[in-house]
Amino acid sequence: MQIGDILNHTYRILSPIGQGGLGTIYLAYHENLQKYVVVKKIRDQVMDLVNCRLEVDILKSLHHQYLPQVYDFIQMSDGVFTVMDYIPGNDMKYYLDHGWQFSEKQLCLWLRQLCEVLEYLHSQKLPVIHCDIKPANIMITTTGDICLIDFNISLDGENNKDLVGVSSEYAAPEQIRKARALMSGLSGSEIKIDPRTDIYSLGAVFYRLISGQSPNERRENRIRLTDIVHPYSGALAGIIDKAMMNDPARRFKSAGQFMEALDHMEEWSHTWKRLTAVGRIADGAMALLSLILVCLMIVGYKNMVNEQFFDAYETYINTAQVLYSPMADGEDFVIVQEEGLALLNDSRWTKLFNKNAVEKANVLYSVGQAALGAEDYIQALTCMEKAAEYNPVNPDIYRDIAIVRAVLLDFEQADICLNKARALGLPEQEVALVKAQIAYVSGDDAQAYTLAVEAAEAADGELVQRAAALAVNASERLGNYSECLSFAKQMAAGTRGPQAMLWLQKCAELCVKAVASEIPEATEWLNEGINCYNQLIESGYAGHDDYNNLIYLYEKSGRMKDCLDMLLKMELMYPESYEIPMQRSYIYYRLENDRPLAERDYAKVLDDYEKAVDLFQSSGKDISSDAGMAQLDSIIEQLRGKGWLE
Repeated sequence: MQIGDILNHTYRILSPIGQGGLGTIYLAYHENLQKYVVVKKIRDQVMDLVNCRLEVDILKSLHHQYLPQVYDFIQMSDGVFTVMDYIPGNDMKYYLDHGWQFSEKQLCLWLRQLCEVLEYLHSQKLPVIHCDIKPANIMITTTGDICLIDFNISLDGENNKDLVGVSSEYAAPEQIRKARALMSGLSGSEIKIDPRTDIYSLGAVFYRLISGQSPNERRENRIRLTDIVHPYSGALAGIIDKAMMNDPARRFKSAGQFMEALDHMEEWSHTWKRLTAVGRIADGAMALLSLILVCLMIVGYKNMVNEQFFDAYETYINTAQVLYSPMADGEDFVIVQEEGLALLNDSRWTKLFNKNAVEKANVLYSVGQAALGAEDYIQALTCMEKAAEYNPVNPDIYRDIAIVRAVLLDFEQADICLNKARALGLPEQEVALVKAQIAYVSGDDAQAYTLAVEAAEAADGELVQRAAALAVNASERLGNYSECLSFAKQMAAGTRGPQAMLWLQKCAELCVKAVASEIPEATEWLNEGINCYNQLIESGYAGHDDYNNLIYLYEKSGRMKDCLDMLLKMELMYPESYEIPMQRSYIYYRLENDRPLAERDYAKVLDDYEKAVDLFQSSGKDISSDAGMAQLDSIIEQLRGKGWLE
């Protein structure tokens, strides 16, 4: 199936989005209902094992808020397809892979929702056993609720009874045994798969969420959650342990019974305390003395760990503040995101983050800000809303949630969040700036520019920088380079240190864009850009891209000697870069082409070409993979063909 195909005259295929239990999954668009749907093609090699029509008829009859709605079953010459709701959001595996840890309240909410939907499935006239409950099949929707997906390996108790989907990390022991029997050619009919199989898998998912350990790693001698150190209650751990009993008879008999245990966790708390109480007191003075010494060592160790935690936290926050500047680029945002997620995912700090809610909120907020800068709006919203849970009195968080909501066209929620930020003390100057930002992300650049300029004029300190950056970005999108440059130069002159250099760099980049767009004032832009980049270099703030841009401006202005001088400086700083001799070879080629035929000598062109080739090939790449190198290679071949080179 190809992108753009229209299935059954109704579903336009947009893109493949993954593999399900038995088939390939595609994102599609329902042309009649004008909504996104998921199309799943059943793999040919399992068609004989699946009673697809009966299964889909069963699934189409299911209607539950935590299940996707199944719409269609299509049999065509090139395959069999099912069509169901597209569920926006991320699956639970995404959050596990990114090191998220959730509050007990949140875990209990999702557990109840999953128990509710399993009770619904298991209570059907022909019970539907999911048989593949795992984090990748549990979606977290944009409303924060769960949706249980991927039913193409479900069992209905009678049909498809020999087809068992096994995700070994989360499959129940009896499911593993049945799968092994089937793979060995045995019937496996004596091994019963029933609702308690799903109960085990559900427990295994939350074992992973709570302990951070994959359940299959300890399948044979699994350590109970009640014996593992984690930040969750003993009551919840005890409930999960019961769900994961190897003997199905010792598990909860139904999802309803599982949910009832969650609703009476206080009883489980008492039971757990009785079962795990350590009331033994060592005999003798030596034992007591040893205990005191151990306690002192533990206190000292905890103090040391606390210091390390806050050092790591403060280092990250300082890094985020430097990188998340008005002129930060995409790479900076990625650094902030990755370092923040790594910090949250560091097992050494899990318990300390849970004890220090404000610090956890600050890291989540920084990751969310970086995601916003990188235009990853779903992650930005997820992180910021989670930050608001840990620190619900920070107006800055609600301010930025308002911006993200506006980007996602949820203007009603954007207004609610902005009003909440204002109620928590967000200054009116910042409210004005947020309105400008909302206009910008909504695509109204003219309004964004007007509001940002007004905010910059009324603000002071950091607010001026943010408002000015927004004004420049909005004006740049409108193509008003002269206006952009004037504003950026004004900001560069009015600030000091790194901030001034960032504005100077912005001025230079605007000049490069203006020159590339070939607007009438090209000469003026050339000279302005060259001056800005030279100032950056003299101040020690220039990077690799700045040098390259300056060479581009020198070349556009015909200052080839300056190009060569700058390339020589770059070669001293970046001796491993093949691009430097490659650029120099091009320049020598152009210079020789401007000479009379009798005076041409392409030896320097060849020398630098050969240097570039050596450096390029040392990286293990092929010349054809780089357009610049491939073009230069073609030029050398032409020169050889015409007798200019031996």
